[in-house]
Amino acid sequence: MRDVVLDFAKVMDNELDENDHKIGWDYLSPQWIINRIRQETNELEKAIRKNKPKSVTVSECADVANFAMMLFDNITQEAYDDI
Repeated sequence: MRDVVLDFAKVMDNELDENDHKIGWDYLSPQWIINRIRQETNELEKAIRKNKPKSVTVSECADVANFAMMLFDNITQEAYDDI
């Protein structure tokens, strides 16, 4: 696995750890998650446009990726449920 993928996964995991107090994503609808991806993408664009510190921008990248991962997880779990 590429180093950049591992590095990014670590940042994603740190963001997930910070939100462990929240309920999981199993119950979230695909449309709800897609809306959150849009919101997080807007936050990422604002961070870039406003030249926020690198740590903020990296965190926003991980937020976008984590919601995409949640969608992936729910979709693949549903596929397994169909078997």
